Amino acid sequence: MPIQGTGGSMFVELQRNGAYVSDECFKMAITDAISVACKQLGIGADVYWEKDQTKYKEGRRQPEETDEERKRLLEELSRELIRTGYGWNNVRKKYKVETEEKLSKLQIKDCIKGMKSVPDKKVS
Repeated sequence: MPIQGTGGSMFVELQRNGAYVSDECFKMAITDAISVACKQLGIGADVYWEKDQTKYKEGRRQPEETDEERKRLLEELSRELIRTGYGWNNVRKKYKVETEEKLSKLQIKDCIKGMKSVPDKKVS
């Protein structure tokens, strides 16, 4: 049976300098449709599963995710939280996890990256 995949892209887009006509909108729409269909088949599922905790990852770690590396990343994130004045509750809420241990390595790295752009907390 065929797999449904719809995609779209703007043909004409209003920009700062006026209307812009994309000569690649059909190609982009086809690429979008193919990726939608591939997701339904599970192609590249590991890319999407890595972003969030799921019932499929419960209690498992990726093979390359060593305890040492995880500990180092959590320590770096902890330093960033102290520097900016944010707390672990903010992190748990953002990634919808109950404890820091449920954060994936990708989530920890994403949080560290985001915290780098946050200024130091103001000390009164």
